[in-house]
Amino acid sequence: MHPDLPITKVNEDLYERGHFARHLASCLLLPEGAPSIVVGIEGKWGEGKTSCINMIRQILSENKEKPIIVDYAPWLISTLDSLIEGFFVQLAATVGTSVKGVRATTATTKILQFAKMLAPIKLVPGVEPWGSIVERIISSVGNATQAGINLMDLSLQARKEDLQQHLGKLRRPIVVIIDDIDRLPPEHVRTVFQMLKAVTDFPRVAYLVAYDPDPVFQALSYNGIYDGRLYLEKLVQVSYPIPRISYIHRKEHLES
Repeated sequence: MHPDLPITKVNEDLYERGHFARHLASCLLLPEGAPSIVVGIEGKWGEGKTSCINMIRQILSENKEKPIIVDYAPWLISTLDSLIEGFFVQLAATVGTSVKGVRATTATTKILQFAKMLAPIKLVPGVEPWGSIVERIISSVGNATQAGINLMDLSLQARKEDLQQHLGKLRRPIVVIIDDIDRLPPEHVRTVFQMLKAVTDFPRVAYLVAYDPDPVFQALSYNGIYDGRLYLEKLVQVSYPIPRISYIHRKEHLES
């Protein structure tokens, strides 16, 4: 295996980080009815965040709970406006391929319907995206009555609650993995975390985010206008630094 590439399995671990990966995996497997959680892995580039994530993914995939593992890679999406839609499309695609039957089909449809409503909304500091967008939609389609639009369907909050119910009906934990957030441009970093803030009340959904804290703090600070560190601390309930490599392991690695 190339020394600069991340490992993909626990049995490739040379630095005794398997225990760390197992602990995080257990934190991400939420029981039925549990609220969502955001767990962070913090570390500089090259310290092994992706290797830990790969081990966690393997451990989760082998668990009897059969969690739905959603890999969302925002750095593969080039435009800012597509970041939110891309997340929900990935969520829908993973649910649709991981779960069979009517419940999965219905949940997938609800996810895409919700994404269609959410995508046009610009997330800005201090503004939550769950307000009514009736005025915006009516202005684009003309008179609501003539268009035959059900005003209940125009409530983003109602759509969100409907989606929450259908995700709960899947009866399987969902783990969303987002790696390398610090690779994104600052405005993309802000959009990803604002999106996370908006979806952290989905039932039984755990979010695992990996990042270098310094560039993320800077991006979330809007050039000093806001306290990026405080913002992140409020959003990420539990954060773990990458375990340090011991002197003995460093010595063995250099000598091998």
